[in-house]
Amino acid sequence: MNNKQIDVRITDLLAMLLKRLKAILCFALILGLLGSIYGAVSFVKAQPQAKQVDAVDAEKKVKIAELRLARAENALSFRDRVEIPNAEQDIEHLEHTIQQLREYMKDSIYYGMNPYHRGAAHLRFSVEVDNTGDQAAANAVEDTRAGIIVAYTQMFPCDSTTLSQIQEIMGIEKQEYIKELITVSDDDDHHVVDICVRYDDLQIADQTLTYLYQTMTARAKESLPKHQVQVLSSFSGYEVDHSMIISHEANEKALQNAESALQNAEKKFKSLTSEANDEKAVILEASQALHSAQEELQDAQNDHVSHRISRRAMLKRAVKFSLFGGLVGLMLGCCIVLLKGLFSGVIQNQSDITNRYPFPLIGVMPFTKKRWFDKLIRRLEGESTVDNASIIQATVQSLISRVDDRSVCLISSGSRNSADLIASYTENRVQTIGSILDNAEAIRKLSEFTGVVLVEERGKSRIDSIDAEILRAKSLGKDIIGIVLI
Repeated sequence: MNNKQIDVRITDLLAMLLKRLKAILCFALILGLLGSIYGAVSFVKAQPQAKQVDAVDAEKKVKIAELRLARAENALSFRDRVEIPNAEQDIEHLEHTIQQLREYMKDSIYYGMNPYHRGAAHLRFSVEVDNTGDQAAANAVEDTRAGIIVAYTQMFPCDSTTLSQIQEIMGIEKQEYIKELITVSDDDDHHVVDICVRYDDLQIADQTLTYLYQTMTARAKESLPKHQVQVLSSFSGYEVDHSMIISHEANEKALQNAESALQNAEKKFKSLTSEANDEKAVILEASQALHSAQEELQDAQNDHVSHRISRRAMLKRAVKFSLFGGLVGLMLGCCIVLLKGLFSGVIQNQSDITNRYPFPLIGVMPFTKKRWFDKLIRRLEGESTVDNASIIQATVQSLISRVDDRSVCLISSGSRNSADLIASYTENRVQTIGSILDNAEAIRKLSEFTGVVLVEERGKSRIDSIDAEILRAKSLGKDIIGIVLI
């Protein structure tokens, strides 16, 4: 659905910038103002300032130096006793974690399998409990059957003897790697137990599944209430395992995070060592502060200089930095808008629909927000520039002509208001049911219709949500009539 190459036209980028022109100008204005402030402040700081240092100031500097000395000694002691040992422990822990992850990725059968072509053997069976006809027993049948199913799901991991036999069948050296290849789960709604053995050698997977099923049913007959087991379905073959994809990505992400954390821990250790050396230098520097203060006092008594700052030069510098900041802000604003528009995953214009999906674009409704350059944006995006009423009427007629006598509804991944607006224009000949992604009532109503029309909003509807809508509709056997873009 999204495998088609997406072409980005220059006109689409220009339209994207025009839609956010106000935000771009505000961003440029703010950076220009900040640039002017920076220019004025830096100019003032660069000027020689009039200063006068007396004996009181010198004494203050001596006290500050003594305080710096005490703080440096305390900080150095804390780093030597606490921070540096903790950093070393963090490095050892992360190195151990990375080693474990790499050993797992190297030795694990589960991690070594291809999740997009993973071999597996499945077996589903149900549990039935005899009903004696007694009313009390009849009321307890469901609870008994549910308890038996829970007991089946808790039989794996099995005892060491069973695991050893499975290990021999599958030819795996370490038992801990067996548990992630086999899952036993239940379906509470249908009272079904599902056994899944993941292994690329389908013959070995079938043998393991048969042995595990026979062992579990034999043990259940000995320890559980009397019941009957009926195999509902079995399957062995290759399939895509989405949970395995997520698991592989999680392990790789964990390794990357651990390696990144190790690098940060090593940097922190080096930083702490460097800071300790700096604090030793501070200790030496503080002892010389008194002598330096006395020299400054003598210099201050001889010299008193006052300089006036040129307001004209300051204004010139402020304007220079303001223009530079405004230009940078304009460029950054354009870059941010373009990057957000291209990579936010949100539908921006009709090209995002026609380039990605094979379904017809029934119509493009006018902007709900008016701009004085609406016609220019429409021309850039390849839309009609006629009045809004004509566009709405043409879109509605196109929608009605495609619907004919079929039972069609409107769905939307975003707000239902958009779909309700379209439905009102058709005089309710086409009904709206809302979103089928998170609304159970909408999914129930969908069964009453044979086809659907997607109503999506520019700047709001996400591509992944539209993909999910289409997949959900197709999985329910509904035809995609087309898409209306607002």
